[in-house]
Amino acid sequence: MRAVTTVASHPKIHATTGIDYREYYIQNTAETVCRHAMDAHRVIWPAIESIVRAQPCWGSPAVIEGLAILPGLFFGADLPHVDACWLLADEPTPDAAGFAWIKTSTAARPTKRH
Repeated sequence: MRAVTTVASHPKIHATTGIDYREYYIQNTAETVCRHAMDAHRVIWPAIESIVRAQPCWGSPAVIEGLAILPGLFFGADLPHVDACWLLADEPTPDAAGFAWIKTSTAARPTKRH
């Protein structure tokens, strides 16, 4: 997405533009980095959703993966013929809503939408 957008057109997906990525992580708190990531994920959701909507027309199954596919946005969309599965890590991961550290399981948690 960053390759086809600009800071002016989509500032929320360009939080690191103009700064070395290492400096970005040094200069910002974990909460700010998480907020920037969540903002970017919400901004690119319409593009992801359009791909997900078009996929059933392609005639063959597909796996579309990515950190930016947020469960809340996915399940808020009406996506017939699409199933979702999120794999979670055993290591502590940030809770996107509160940035609290939580313990999760490696078990795949398939979630059907019908």
